[in-house]
Amino acid sequence: MILFHATCFRLPANHSPDHSSSEQKPFLTNAPRTGKLGLGAAMALCEKDHAMPGADEKLAALGIVLPPPLKLPPRMELPFPWVNVRGDRAYISGHGPQEPDGSLAGPFGAVGERVSLEEARASARKVGLSMLGSLKRELGSLDRITGWCRVHGMVNSALRFTETPAVMNGFSDLILEVFGPEIGRHARTAIGVAALPLNFPVEIEAEVMLGR
Repeated sequence: MILFHATCFRLPANHSPDHSSSEQKPFLTNAPRTGKLGLGAAMALCEKDHAMPGADEKLAALGIVLPPPLKLPPRMELPFPWVNVRGDRAYISGHGPQEPDGSLAGPFGAVGERVSLEEARASARKVGLSMLGSLKRELGSLDRITGWCRVHGMVNSALRFTETPAVMNGFSDLILEVFGPEIGRHARTAIGVAALPLNFPVEIEAEVMLGR
């Protein structure tokens, strides 16, 4: 085993080499670097310092606040959970778009008729925020999600409207932005339907993998 003093050198973004001095000073990291370590352990420590932020941290960095539970219309009851955890999977019921206060988010109606493509794409992103809110309440932390398996999107479509994948990109872009390409990549379906509950322009369900 090769033993050495592990020191991770990190250069700032605006660093320019100074050839007048042969001494290179390390930038201190959060973890101590004074013990003798094997090569593998030293590399693991360095990688930990440079690890990508988790989903919870990424949301905070982006300034995204997730909406509270959906405020249902009077006399409307839903006899199922928004998130159903079974073993290492979480099955997410169909979600619609929400406003930051938890109320239903418009515009409402068929895409390609009363709702434009860009409005529908924005609604799909709001569906993603609604879904992340439900997941965080159920799981305690979005960092428990180790992979997005599948996403099934339904778009309230006008006759002959065929740009359902472009609508669903609003959702997929959010998931990739928050979770990154490794955890966030997912299989996806984007279908057009004649109508949706509450006249939503978009409804989305999904399945994710969980860690401890």
